[in-house]
Amino acid sequence: MQTRTRSIFTTIHTEGAVLPADLLQRVLTVDPSLAGLSAEAYHLPAGEKLNEAINRSWNRLQGARGASSPVRPYLRDPRHAVHPLNR
Repeated sequence: MQTRTRSIFTTIHTEGAVLPADLLQRVLTVDPSLAGLSAEAYHLPAGEKLNEAINRSWNRLQGARGASSPVRPYLRDPRHAVHPLNR
């Protein structure tokens, strides 16, 4: 019989050991013993917050995606496809 545990993560479902729920909890609480959660780990300037840098990067990528939208139909046309050996 399978048992269900309550989780604070309502939009994330984890199974198995690849991404255990306790790891998500540690990320949420910014566990200092978990590497890669500090601004220094991403070589950000002193005082810059990681979440702000992520937000700026996301906005920049969204803008780049929007700027490339007129090109998309051209890229889908097989006559303009790049052969894998020419990449």
